[in-house]
Amino acid sequence: MASVTVRRFRPATIAATVAAGGIGLGIFSKMMIGNAAAESGAPPKVFGAGPAFVSLPLESSEQVNHNTKRLRFKLPQRDAVSGLSLTSAVLTMSWPEGRWFPVARPYTPVQPLDDAGYLELMVKKYPDGKQSTHLHSLAPGQKLLFAAALK
Repeated sequence: MASVTVRRFRPATIAATVAAGGIGLGIFSKMMIGNAAAESGAPPKVFGAGPAFVSLPLESSEQVNHNTKRLRFKLPQRDAVSGLSLTSAVLTMSWPEGRWFPVARPYTPVQPLDDAGYLELMVKKYPDGKQSTHLHSLAPGQKLLFAAALK
């Protein structure tokens, strides 16, 4: 009778492999998909179809009340628009300090859709919220990864 060896993978190894594969797929698809906006004269869209994987710097942070902030992120180009529709959301990803795995949460932008150059989110901070606590701790100039548009 033949001996069968079953390898056991640690969950951290599997999660890292899936994350690396997703990032690789996002970069590959971004490189392979042409940008029709440059040819049409329309403003470039940051979030088109598929994964975006774009890191945007925080431009400003405004305290709205005791647990809510309006966060304004600068788009890569001054004339770029988000490319989102009225009911869209963006999937944000971060690795908060002391965490092994990334935290992904959807947020709905609050600025008018045709405003160029920035993306605004209204974020309520929850006491045990992994992502909301991280977003409230961001200082202008720090970046946040936007993985995809949820349309």
